[in-house]
Amino acid sequence: MAEAGRIVERILDEAKAAAQEIEAEANQKAQEILKKAEKDGQTQANAILKKGLDTANEQKKRTNALSDMEKRKAVLRTKSDCLKELYAKALLDLVKYKGAKWETLIEKIALNSIETGDETILPSSSDADKFTAEFIDKLNAKLVAEGKKGNLKLGEKQDGFTGGFVLDGGSFMRNCSFEAILSKLVEQIEPELANILFTTEGID
Repeated sequence: MAEAGRIVERILDEAKAAAQEIEAEANQKAQEILKKAEKDGQTQANAILKKGLDTANEQKKRTNALSDMEKRKAVLRTKSDCLKELYAKALLDLVKYKGAKWETLIEKIALNSIETGDETILPSSSDADKFTAEFIDKLNAKLVAEGKKGNLKLGEKQDGFTGGFVLDGGSFMRNCSFEAILSKLVEQIEPELANILFTTEGID
């Protein structure tokens, strides 16, 4: 705007010095120049403003992207924590099983895991007392009914897991501990479970 003012003053001085009769024409010309200068100045101001807004919007996008990323990280952490909590609770519930409820569970696990009927059960230390001779006999009878050998034996108790057993088949070892069974189950149902528990509009 300062430059535009100087242009106007110079033109007016030149017009007055040349002749009084062209004063009106000089004034008209000065007004046109002033309008053009103002328009050019406004154009520059708009360009500067647009550049500033573009920069601000870009920064906002980066900030929002970071915010969304952090939000998704938080959701994933929550999913993981909830699934771990679910696993821990289920494991605690299984460890509390006893009597007929425990026998039904172990029988199902054993019958689904035994291949020939010649295997040896290595019980967890916490469950060792529950693997009675009568219970082993019952398992052998079930195996015979399924067409397998009824030579299942009870071996030494094992540490390192909280419940269940390890199945020793001679040529193979099968982990039938509660931890192993739950881990496999959680792995299988995790996508569906996480979807049920955590699906949110815009975040899944």
